[in-house]
Parts: sequence; C-alpha cells; structure tokens
Amino acid sequence: MTTSTTLASVRAATTHVRPPHNHGCPCVEILPGLWTAHFHDIETADALRSVAPPVTVVVNVGTDKCHKVDYGDGVRVISIDLLDDPDEMKRADALPDDYPNKADIKAEIQERISSGDLLPCGNAKKDFEVVNAIIDETLSAGGGAVLIHCLASLSRSPAFILAYMMKTKRMALVEAITFFKSKWDACWPANAFVMQLIEYEKELGL
Repeated sequence: MTTSTTLASVRAATTHVRPPHNHGCPCVEILPGLWTAHFHDIETADALRSVAPPVTVVVNVGTDKCHKVDYGDGVRVISIDLLDDPDEMKRADALPDDYPNKADIKAEIQERISSGDLLPCGNAKKDFEVVNAIIDETLSAGGGAVLIHCLASLSRSPAFILAYMMKTKRMALVEAITFFKSKWDACWPANAFVMQLIEYEKELGL
C-alpha cells in the first residue's frame, strides 16, 4: 500500500517550528543498536563511552559543523559531507508560527538560495543506501552499536535514521517520525530532506 505523504503531513507530526540548537535531548537509542546524540555530548572518546554502550561505528553527517574526533581503537568514524539549510533559514524555521510575516521571511531566504547567494541543503538521499548498509553490516556482526550524528542532530542525522527505519521496518515516513519523536523529540528534518524522504518512501513502495 502506498501513502500520499506531503510536507504538510510531515510538519503535522514534527510541528512547524524547528527546535532550538540547545534542545537538551540526551543521547538515545532509537532502535536496538542505533543511537543518536547532540555532537557536544559525544565530542571526546570519554564522552562517547559515558553516554552510550560500546559504539563501534560513528557516522558524522555534519562535517561542516563537527570536527573530526579520534575515538580510539575499535571505533570506526565515517564522515559524510552534507549541508543542512543555511543558518538564515534555520532561524526563520525556529520562529513561532504566529510570527509576523514568517512566510515572507522564508520566501525571501529561499530566493537567496535559488539565486546562489546562500548554499542549498544537500542531497542526503544519495547516501541513504550506503548508510543503511553500514548499519546492517555493523549490527549483524554483533560487534557493537552505531551512532549517527550531525551537530544538534535535528535534521541531517534524523534523515538517515528515518531512511533506515523506512527501509528495514517498512514504516511510512510519518509513522517513522512519530516513533522517532517518542525517543528524541528534536527530530526535525529540513524541508529538502523531507522531500527526499518522501521520494525514498515512494521508491520503497510504502
């Protein structure tokens, strides 16, 4: 059965207001063996060991904001260069729904993105299958857990975890987001990532 997921139906699940960068959500296990965290909670080897079980793979999908960390022997770090929305759009998305002219502010920023004045959101979808395979390979080997993060793990890392949930659990996007938010309330993939996830959902026949 296929769904008719839209950006509006996704935002009904996430709310329209982007959570703050300092959202306060602790490191959490979304699915057995699959974790996410705010980068500031795991930016040293000691910090990683203190908040999560033996993590053997860390996937950093926010390399523009998160410096490379040496977690020591036994921890493989995979880096994926992926831009989120520009900071101007993030600030606009964080405005209350009733903020005067919020839609106009966002439209103006989108025009700047379209004109090349601001860099657009990247293409997460091209790496969904790569990351899915990394997660499956790690978990099937029984050798530890996988942690996926960006900076605040609001947008980029949730996109990859949602894609994995959709592929392996056969969850439609809104169902996956609802489950994700029950574990990590700061799940808020940017609009561009939502559209990529909707396209992926269609490819999966969900």
